[in-house]
Amino acid sequence: MTTGIEQDALRKYSKSEVYNECTITRSLEVSTSDWGSRLLAIKAETLRARVRGRRVLDIGCANGRHLAELADSIARGVGVDFAPRFIEAAKRDFASLTNLSFFVADARDIPLEDASVDIAYSFATLYYIDDIENAYKEIARLLVPGGVAVLELGNANSLATRIARNPQNAHLAQHSKRVIGDHLSALSGAGLGVKSHRAFQILPMWGSISGLLSWTRHPLLDALMNKMVFGRMIDEWVSNLPGLKGLAFRHLIVVEKLD
Repeated sequence: MTTGIEQDALRKYSKSEVYNECTITRSLEVSTSDWGSRLLAIKAETLRARVRGRRVLDIGCANGRHLAELADSIARGVGVDFAPRFIEAAKRDFASLTNLSFFVADARDIPLEDASVDIAYSFATLYYIDDIENAYKEIARLLVPGGVAVLELGNANSLATRIARNPQNAHLAQHSKRVIGDHLSALSGAGLGVKSHRAFQILPMWGSISGLLSWTRHPLLDALMNKMVFGRMIDEWVSNLPGLKGLAFRHLIVVEKLD
């Protein structure tokens, strides 16, 4: 059963031009140095280190671009998304990549056999799902023992979620109400052990806001968070400080299916 949050995301991803099927996914071959590009480069590096020769599942694949860019290095790839227009675009644009397939599917009910996936990943998707317990159980069902998932998770206890819920941002899909502690508990309950956990986005970084929180979107503050210090963005350093990690919105977590 889908919740109001999930229905809102499906409606907007299916129809809104904010989430256009041609532009929804950026290339993993990052060539710019803005905050979003640097974050994508981190996700791409984390993923590429694990996928060579493996059977790979992309949960929330959108137009399939990321999976297509991995096609040469993986044994087989499956992309699933809840928005039919994205899957239609993926099937059309990447029909020549014979080791890839794309399906419309709910993240909690993916039409694949048990233990048929070596590596699963999900970027910018799972923070629209309230029923994370069943989503993570489904990932665990699909992974082989020792299989790995690279997951980008959200945190309702964050400025980014608060601003996303502002009426000025009503055109954006709304975030789940689940906090990062809920995600960690649900992962553990599904038999997925955390191997690494990096937090990002202590400040909103995008979205419109006025009033008392308008300072959080000051361009100088955004630029400061994007600066690199000892190989990491200042945003990552701050987001992972004790006491602040639970307030960052974006969490990149690598988990392993326990035997």
